[in-house]
Amino acid sequence: MPAGAPQGAAAARRRVLWPRLPAPAHLWSQLVLGTVSIVIATSAAFAVLLAVFFGHYFATARVSALTARARAVGALWNHPPQRALPQIAALVRDTGGHCWVLDAQGGTLAQFGSPALAGALALLAPARESALLQGRPVQVVTSGAAGQGGRTAVVGVPLAQPARDGGAAVLWAAPVRGRDILRAVAARLGIVAAAGLLLAVVLAAWLASHLTGPIRRLEIAASQIAAGRFPAQPGAEGPAEVRSLARSLGHMTARLSQLDSQRRAFLADVSHELRTPLAAVRGALEGIRAAAGMDAPSLQYVDTALHETARMSRLVDDLLALARAEAGRLVLQRRPVDLAEETARVALSLEPIASRRRVGFRFDLPEEPVLVDADPDRLSQVLWNLLDNAARHTPGGCEARVALAPGAEHAVLRLQNPGAVWSAEDAAGLFERFERRDTEGGAGLGLAIARTLARAHGGDLEAEPLPEGGLAVTLRWPRAAARRPADRPVGPEEGDAVQA
Repeated sequence: MPAGAPQGAAAARRRVLWPRLPAPAHLWSQLVLGTVSIVIATSAAFAVLLAVFFGHYFATARVSALTARARAVGALWNHPPQRALPQIAALVRDTGGHCWVLDAQGGTLAQFGSPALAGALALLAPARESALLQGRPVQVVTSGAAGQGGRTAVVGVPLAQPARDGGAAVLWAAPVRGRDILRAVAARLGIVAAAGLLLAVVLAAWLASHLTGPIRRLEIAASQIAAGRFPAQPGAEGPAEVRSLARSLGHMTARLSQLDSQRRAFLADVSHELRTPLAAVRGALEGIRAAAGMDAPSLQYVDTALHETARMSRLVDDLLALARAEAGRLVLQRRPVDLAEETARVALSLEPIASRRRVGFRFDLPEEPVLVDADPDRLSQVLWNLLDNAARHTPGGCEARVALAPGAEHAVLRLQNPGAVWSAEDAAGLFERFERRDTEGGAGLGLAIARTLARAHGGDLEAEPLPEGGLAVTLRWPRAAARRPADRPVGPEEGDAVQA
């Protein structure tokens, strides 16, 4: 048997004997339920202890009272009967229960009290009765007399001296009182416990909110950091541990923001500096190609170099546009542009590429102009990236559908192309930089730049998988009537880019 088998079997037995209940998902619920559970368990334990204490107290008090009364009966028994018997009867009537005077053989010389307890003499065990008759006192609390519930106190007191008629002991049985008192106390304690439980729930909810509120704010700040946004210093509230965590998170946020700014500035500077040597290389190659006397293999090499140089220039331009947009230094020449007309124009320019890939487009564009507030060149770049991506991922012989709906504040362009099944996670990752889903051209910057440019204009770009397969991309662009004032600077964290 493997070494871990006994421990595993023991753990399985523990799970069977003590099943593990599922814990609430939220810390607030765990704190509230934990506090309420502690209050309920404490109240239940207190109630049990209180019941045991009062039960013992009432039983002890009853036994003490009956012992004193039994001694008094023993003292009266030696008096003349005409005077003793009425006094004994009155004493038993006032005290309650049933009283017997026994002889040395255990026979009953006289009995007083309630007929309902006349059979309670059977509650005394023979051994105790023998001890009583031998001169030892007896004090017993039993579960009840025959035919009666509750508890019964049975007290036996031997007579101090030989009594008349051979009396040897006085035996007294009476119910233990206090059940009504216990019920009244329990009812009042129940009301107090319910009020205390309600107060505990309110206090636990307040305490849980006091503890989880700062943690929730830290969670929101961490989510913003994970999304690439760096908020201001998170609020340092709550317990000392939470405040320490908030300070650490604030230091991390400041450092990450600094590193991100440096990264953006470095990317923008490098991209800008690369344009000049690439332009020089491209000009030199074009000059070499225009020179006479080159053979065919040399021309082929030059054409290949020109093609790769042009591709590298496009990549550098894309990186520069992305870096400037993220840094808020992108220059936008915004004016009203007809989105329907621009979409049709970009689709017409893509027709040779779509025909080569055997892909068609079906358009649902309104006849009236849909004016949006945009930089025409940047809007054209966004539409080109979207339609080119749709043509590249639509299977040959299929159609991609493009629909435009003018809204009150935003125009919504929805592009659906059939194809492979996508997951929601893969669809969300399309807009990450250098994210590529195929091996055909491109550097994985097109959709990242498209969404960055859309957000720089105050719009957005989202993707979601279609149930039947393929992808749906939704572009939201602000209408021209909803344009913001040009003199209002908007930083990159708010989605807009401004002129440097």
